[in-house]
Amino acid sequence: MPSCASARRTFDHHTLDGATVRATLLDLIVRPGRPLRRRGQAARALTLTLRFAGGTSWDKTRRLTEPSAHDGDLRTAAYQLMEPPACSAAASPGSP
Repeated sequence: MPSCASARRTFDHHTLDGATVRATLLDLIVRPGRPLRRRGQAARALTLTLRFAGGTSWDKTRRLTEPSAHDGDLRTAAYQLMEPPACSAAASPGSP
């Protein structure tokens, strides 16, 4: 069985619309959750990677309190990754 699951989305244009980004994140979280459940697996952590038009990227990982493949748990962890201060470095130009 695979040791990780992933999903990605590239926007067709530059977007700073929080509602659009959150809706996309929700869709991306549901995608790997289904195969994990079918295989009887659970996620231990969630990593969010943002890649910017200038070529820089930002990664943040959140470990789950306990392994889970439930959409609600994965969604909560993803939203926590998107909240300040987790995302504040990503919003600052030139941040690592």
